[in-house]
Amino acid sequence: MTETERLAHIADVPPDLAALVVLQANRADVSLREFRRPGRPKNLTPHKQRLAVIAREHGFSWWQIGRALNRDHSTVIHAYRKGIAAHG
Repeated sequence: MTETERLAHIADVPPDLAALVVLQANRADVSLREFRRPGRPKNLTPHKQRLAVIAREHGFSWWQIGRALNRDHSTVIHAYRKGIAAHG
């Protein structure tokens, strides 16, 4: 089972969203576990913000993105707003 398939199953999210999360974790050069773990490492913040923007552009709901990132949907909304401001 690939990381994408495992995340889609564990988080109960569409495979396309799981693939976006895995891609961002790889771009951040961290494991998927590290990318989704509780806490707020500053080095991962821009990657999570970018993910929130990209995932919303692809039509995923706040709740789906939150499940994929192991976060509450309101945290994802905040990341999205910061991501739009920072990355346009």
